[in-house]
Amino acid sequence: MRLYRFKKTVSVICLLALLFTAATVPVHAANGNTYKNTGNQRQDIIGVAKTQIGYTEESNGITKYGTYLGFPQIEWCTAFIIWCANQAGVSTAIIPAKTTPTAMKDFFNKNALYFFSKGHGGSYLPNPGDIVFFSANSSPASITQAGLVVSATDTAVTTIEGDYGNKVVQETYSIDAQKIVGYATPNYTSSSYTTGYYRTDDVMRLRSTPTTEISTNILTLIPDGTTLKITSVYGVWGYVVYNNYSGWMSLDYSTYLRPLEAAQDPDDDPDIPDPPVVYPELPANVKFLVADISVFNDEDNFNWSKMKASGLEAVIIRIGGRGYGSGHALYQDSLFASHYKNAKAAGLHVGVYFFSYALNSAEAKEEAQFTINILQKNNCELDMPVFIDIEDYTERDHWDSQHVNAGKDACSEVVNAFCTEIAAAGYYPGVYCNKYFAEEMLYDSVFTGRAVWIAHYGVSQCGYKGRYDMWQYTGSGSLSGYYGSIDLNYCYVDFPSYIGSYGTGGNYGEHKIGAEWTVTKAPTCTAEGERVKKCTDCGIVLLRETVKKSGHTASEPYLLPYDTSVKPGDTVVTAIQSKLYSSKDPDRLA
Repeated sequence: MRLYRFKKTVSVICLLALLFTAATVPVHAANGNTYKNTGNQRQDIIGVAKTQIGYTEESNGITKYGTYLGFPQIEWCTAFIIWCANQAGVSTAIIPAKTTPTAMKDFFNKNALYFFSKGHGGSYLPNPGDIVFFSANSSPASITQAGLVVSATDTAVTTIEGDYGNKVVQETYSIDAQKIVGYATPNYTSSSYTTGYYRTDDVMRLRSTPTTEISTNILTLIPDGTTLKITSVYGVWGYVVYNNYSGWMSLDYSTYLRPLEAAQDPDDDPDIPDPPVVYPELPANVKFLVADISVFNDEDNFNWSKMKASGLEAVIIRIGGRGYGSGHALYQDSLFASHYKNAKAAGLHVGVYFFSYALNSAEAKEEAQFTINILQKNNCELDMPVFIDIEDYTERDHWDSQHVNAGKDACSEVVNAFCTEIAAAGYYPGVYCNKYFAEEMLYDSVFTGRAVWIAHYGVSQCGYKGRYDMWQYTGSGSLSGYYGSIDLNYCYVDFPSYIGSYGTGGNYGEHKIGAEWTVTKAPTCTAEGERVKKCTDCGIVLLRETVKKSGHTASEPYLLPYDTSVKPGDTVVTAIQSKLYSSKDPDRLA
């Protein structure tokens, strides 16, 4: 992997070409991923990578792999691996979004998942799906390239590599080649199951997350003998929509019936009727379901009418961002105009977000004006906010922390400058960040009078204690009408009505906080509740507060002393308890 794209010379290219010598397979068109995942992640990542052989970067250095990470012109050997992992359903917890081979190697080495090659004293024989690391000078301390292992024997190893002569290629090397310095072995999951129709063999629990370790993730029960459409597989777990719930069920106690492709005709098997189309029900205090999308959500994956029919009411579209490196160049999301047009045609509410890399108010104003210009050029009519997305991400050989390093004052200054410009142009401004950023890197004042959108994954309720209007609860959601995973959010505020009541003049006024608390969720002896204060003008939630559990209250330990109906020697039955079901397995009804 070349480290500095604009500083390389012809001699460097020639040197790399000489160092990485092997027979290259014939080039063929590979612009799209046509591979269908099986659930075996080792197998799937190689299947995806093979579809990319022959892909060549554009003349300006842009690739779809770098674009996927938000860095269109990045050196892309590890970006290629990360992209393939995403397509294969491999999470960043397994293969991290590290943008250089050195950083990726360090991650696996830290987690005891890195082994030296035979050429450098190791004995490890790599497996398909392992990550192979190269050094241009054969030094383990200087890693310059990474790829995926396709196969290996005692004498040779075959790889697929991105950014090899600006292409994706398949290569074969001697197993003890000095240029190969080591291998990483990601903790892939595998599955013997596939998508399709299944029938339950027992009463099953439907869970919000694919694990039995969390007792609170049980959504509902699925009766024995129910036919279900499994649209995604993760290990032994199948993703299904059932009776107004969507979640995961164990496939270990189900019978596979047929593939999805064979189920298009309801009469293809009269003994196995197609299940009714059902969609998840939003929590009581949620106004509507929102997806946020960008160039990473391919146009071919959308069926907009089905998405809207499934309950989706709004989308927040990435309008652009600022890159890292020299100049911090601004860029427009290449699918923004298309996504906007299609979302509007489907009758969805629309807002936008800009991925900020501003480090001062001048850069923030520049980003805001860039956003405004695109909106005006495309005659965009928004009824959802314009958000600044402020967070940190990877850069070169480490996790970039420029926003964190800049400090709370600088980050708050950036948000204020961006939102002020957006409001002055007649759009309703908003702030997107994760829970940590909201708590540690921004002052509370930056959220006043602006929409607040918090990302917090892996929890049953957003843990941010301040006011928030939208909660991004997953980055890998499933939605009928969209092929693949998608970011999903709960929106608690009727922004279209609120924004419509003020028009587009940019004068949204100051919220007027009510004097009384409204209880939205009453506490119980075992669960916390919630109460809110709203703006008396528009009804937007301004304050949200947790109400403590009420706790248990002990009853009197004796019979009422003055109950004369109880005579000495009487038998008094105080309670009868029965267990309706018993089970030896945690995912069968107990």
